[in-house]
Amino acid sequence: MLAVCLCFAVWLFYFWVTRFLFNQMLIKSFILPLHVMKNILFLVFVLSFLTHNLSAQHTPKTIQLKWKTTIDAKKQTQQMGFEGAVFSGAYGNLPTYLLSKEVTQNNLEAQLSNFKTQTIAPNDAANLPNKSAIETDFVVNQSTGAARDKMLFELNILPFRLNPVSQTYERLLAFDVVLTENTTQQRTIRTQHTAQWAANSVLAKGVWHKIAIDKDGIYKIDAAFLKNELKLNPDAIN
Repeated sequence: MLAVCLCFAVWLFYFWVTRFLFNQMLIKSFILPLHVMKNILFLVFVLSFLTHNLSAQHTPKTIQLKWKTTIDAKKQTQQMGFEGAVFSGAYGNLPTYLLSKEVTQNNLEAQLSNFKTQTIAPNDAANLPNKSAIETDFVVNQSTGAARDKMLFELNILPFRLNPVSQTYERLLAFDVVLTENTTQQRTIRTQHTAQWAANSVLAKGVWHKIAIDKDGIYKIDAAFLKNELKLNPDAIN
């Protein structure tokens, strides 16, 4: 919108100036033809649009994690999480932040800054599962790959860390993220290698159910579980 207004203002200014000069019979021969001015205005508009898009791509975005504690009435346990949290099998029941964005290039890298943290109360820290996965800094993984004819960039963050000085656990409240082009082979933060995903996923068809577990082990899925927990008819399952 700003580029359009700017182009219109330039055209309006040129129109009145050239009209004044023409009426005064001044430097008539130096006035640009109308079709040339149109081409110049179009070029200015295109350059302004591209500049706006490039600057928007490199503008930091602030991410805030809204933490909350849920209570499992059956197991009489508390679970720490936040809105939109993803529970990955790699970290057990620890919640992770996931950013998935469709992109057009595979050399993007997420730069993180302005971390805001909060010390976890000792009672809450004692209930954290899988503490062995928590390191002295936030675990950050990022990857780019193709899925269903789209190129996706994914950023995954384990928002817990162990303060090596105070030996207390901290959680991430907010941070800034910006996507930039990575022109070097070595990234500034620990990342995963670029993923090569199948163009057609086996998960693209059918009805899928996610089943949460609270600890590692062997679980039995029987007809009663399918009927009572997943509300499925066992006789209709192939």
